[in-house]
Amino acid sequence: MVARSDQGLAPARGADLTIGYLGVMCILVGCMLLVPLAILPFYPYEAYLAPCFLVPAVVVAVVGWLLQLRIAGREKGRLHKGQDAVVIVLTWLLAMFVGSIPFLLSGACDTFTQAVFETMSGLSTTTLTVVDVASCPHVILFYRSVLLFFGGIGLVLIMVSAVSDSRGMRLYSVEGHVDRLLPNMAHSARLIMSIYCSFVGVGTLALMAAGMGPFDALNHAIGAISTGGFSTRAGNVGEFNSVAVEFVMVVLMILGGTNCALHLVILKGHVKAWARDVECRMYFGCIGVGTLVMTTILVCQGTCPTLFDGFRIALFQVVSAVTTTGYQTVPSLAGWPQAAQLLIIVLMVFGSESDSTGGGIKQWRVAVLARMCWWTVRDRVTHRRCVHNDVVERLGRRVSVDAEEREGVLAYALVYLVSIILGTFVFTLCGYSIGDSLFEFTSALGTVGFSAGIATASASPVILWTTIIGMFIGRLEIFPVLIALTRGARLLQGRAK
Repeated sequence: MVARSDQGLAPARGADLTIGYLGVMCILVGCMLLVPLAILPFYPYEAYLAPCFLVPAVVVAVVGWLLQLRIAGREKGRLHKGQDAVVIVLTWLLAMFVGSIPFLLSGACDTFTQAVFETMSGLSTTTLTVVDVASCPHVILFYRSVLLFFGGIGLVLIMVSAVSDSRGMRLYSVEGHVDRLLPNMAHSARLIMSIYCSFVGVGTLALMAAGMGPFDALNHAIGAISTGGFSTRAGNVGEFNSVAVEFVMVVLMILGGTNCALHLVILKGHVKAWARDVECRMYFGCIGVGTLVMTTILVCQGTCPTLFDGFRIALFQVVSAVTTTGYQTVPSLAGWPQAAQLLIIVLMVFGSESDSTGGGIKQWRVAVLARMCWWTVRDRVTHRRCVHNDVVERLGRRVSVDAEEREGVLAYALVYLVSIILGTFVFTLCGYSIGDSLFEFTSALGTVGFSAGIATASASPVILWTTIIGMFIGRLEIFPVLIALTRGARLLQGRAK
């Protein structure tokens, strides 16, 4: 006999759950498309662009409502192994393709490939761009920032914060959210939302006080907190030429790249626990050492005439690279010394902290890898009978790094580096140098946005789609994509038999 819920309906399982959750996410994507229209009262002459958002928003929301009827009013069972990854991947693909429609309808992008590229760049907070920022309407510029906000915080996290669905909570962790701030995941999601929204609000006011206009301040605050480098100016942050603006942006980027659980540690007043955290130390160590080395390179090789200019430029670009934000205060990094470019590549690979809006391998994994190297050397030089506890300080507690954690860190680091090699190889096949190809694809995979001038509006579809794939798997941290592909292949194979 089939178990029935209180409403007399069979519990939703398997395919029904997958379709139902996709329906909920369709409704969320429809709401996302409506957010940019909020600024039209301030720019009424751009009202002609409203249908570019309204039409796809209504269509996808209606489709979503129909799909979610599969689980409406029904008890929700568990997703089978791998189905959670399938839901996440399909959700992001849905957001990418539907989100590209306003760029096409408005004429901001000339081709479907360019529109998908711009959308994925926003959702992944990579912020490589193929649109002409100087001629873009305000509503399109703000839409790009909306993509940053939704993509940076996470589509599933936003859904979880609005819908208390205990069975759907496991999607939360698959999207890359590791630490629970509170025992209840829905409450955790709402707390994260409130923290980041507060940062955006305070950041907007701080940038206005530093000399930015309200529109520029709002967009740059969203970009910095979401660690995405979409700017409202063609010259990026460097166009403002303001030390005050750069200082505020550095603070906001650091906040965006910090583990949200560590924000809560600070808010609770546990400063010592924050300072002892292994990931926090690695994060600020990379920023400090990277800035010192970069300043030395820029000054000694004559790129910057004075020590102050060298430090100012180095600090901003290093923070932007480590947090994987991608904002710049210089026109291009392509003309920098090779040593400086190599340092930027290393920092982009390391990336920001786990459970932040940034990308890269993540500082937690880098810290574990560094400790593993030390533990290996220590074990080789000490007596076999010595017993060592491999523990680290994390979120105010001493935690043991077990074999499963080590294997996961090593596996992810290896797959990440292999992905860089493959992407770089494709770029070199298209005729670009190894150095530029490595820089560009590392930036895409790390969701940074620094560019060597390869992924542009004039680039070939091969370059743009390779970059799109890099941004996509980089944002979802590779493994959910691999799991979803494996799950799909097995289903197809089963049907074939």
